[in-house]
Amino acid sequence: MTVTFVVPGVPAGKMRPRFARMGKFVRTYQPAEDARRENLIALAYRQAAGEAPPHDGPISLSIVAFFTPPASWSGKRRVMAMDGL
Repeated sequence: MTVTFVVPGVPAGKMRPRFARMGKFVRTYQPAEDARRENLIALAYRQAAGEAPPHDGPISLSIVAFFTPPASWSGKRRVMAMDGL
């Protein structure tokens, strides 16, 4: 079975866990922005997979991400990046 889906928004890597001191203990938590992104990915998958049963076993995954070159890059470098060089 193949499931193809698109996650809207700007591609971003997973953020580092955060730490908060609570008395003598330290609590580790995931930033809220990360949790929202993970929920968005899960929702996009569930909508694309439809009524398919949950997968149990190894999977193959391909990710294609599109980024806008930074404004600090020269015009020539931006064109090269857009051409895939």
